Amino acid sequence: MPEFPVRKIITQVEEIFHEGGTPPETPRLRGAVIAVVKNPFAGGYHDTLQPAMEDLKPLGRLMTERLIAALGGMDGIDGYGKGAIVGENGETEHGALWHVPGGYAMRERLGEARAIVPSAMKVGGVGTKLDVPLGHINAAYVRS
Repeated sequence: MPEFPVRKIITQVEEIFHEGGTPPETPRLRGAVIAVVKNPFAGGYHDTLQPAMEDLKPLGRLMTERLIAALGGMDGIDGYGKGAIVGENGETEHGALWHVPGGYAMRERLGEARAIVPSAMKVGGVGTKLDVPLGHINAAYVRS
């Protein structure tokens, strides 16, 4: 079983007072939890990657719990998204390993979340940015 040692975790919360339209009575919160992990597959060819998805599930749960805590609970959460950036020695498929564990953890913890978790991934070097799409937790075509 491959290991994905965590190098660092970043938690970010934005308090949004107004973006357009009618200002909300209470500011909206938008959060993210980012984990930087060592890629055990970087720099070499590996026949089988799929079993590693199971190994990433605990990280998905940890990140989900941290985000729920940072946002003050589940009550205001109505959207989600996930993403992966793989370093230059990795492959896009290494980022794809995150999609099941990342989505599974959020959907499991949020209870009745029915929509798929939108996602993005890419391979990139230091400083690479990723726009993570957000979607409504219960309707794939409702903007959040």
